[in-house]
Amino acid sequence: LADDMGLGKTLQVLYFLEWYAQRGANNKPCIIVSPVSLLQNWKNEYQKFFDSPSYEVDVLKSIDVPRDFVDEDLLTKLQTKRLILTNYETFRNCQLTFAAVSYGVVIIDEAQKIKTPNTQITTSIKAVDDKADFKIAMTGTPVENTLIDIWSIIDFIFPGLLFSAKTFHSKFQKPIERDENKEEVIDILKQRMGQLYSRRKKEEVVADKLKRKDIVTIMCPITET
Repeated sequence: LADDMGLGKTLQVLYFLEWYAQRGANNKPCIIVSPVSLLQNWKNEYQKFFDSPSYEVDVLKSIDVPRDFVDEDLLTKLQTKRLILTNYETFRNCQLTFAAVSYGVVIIDEAQKIKTPNTQITTSIKAVDDKADFKIAMTGTPVENTLIDIWSIIDFIFPGLLFSAKTFHSKFQKPIERDENKEEVIDILKQRMGQLYSRRKKEEVVADKLKRKDIVTIMCPITET
């Protein structure tokens, strides 16, 4: 989910989680991994928009989860129907426990955090590939530096869909960067990702509803004091 910032990715995902919970398919927990600064916002938005939320919410930081071993009591608690909120650093540091849980849905917010393959954060997130029934990556900036960014994110969602990083580089990244049949290669890449990748931009959705932006420049001379 790669919509521009401000188009409601958080609320879309929360409504999906409620729909998923109300289907009653299983009693597995769901987990949202996000930057630490956004954890409280996730909790607040969930409590604000749902009067009778289906999930009990647990916000877990590194102090709450052991690093070097699996706490069986904690694991038993986590393996119940609940919404777990944690940050990337905690997930990385406490990977043993998080990877021992079977999830209904795994969601990563600001997914560009795993844009670089083989970092500790990226490998810890991808370690739960086979532990989730469904996965969602959220980011308003799917490509920050190079196309390998989006390869790494999609590889979390659907491992192997865009081939290996080396093959992706030769088939897509290099031709696009060198402007070799660029438009054709981009079309092939979009077709390959298909419905796994959804991106809306503000100018496509709400541009006609926004007020005109007026820029006013005010000169402020520096005072002696």
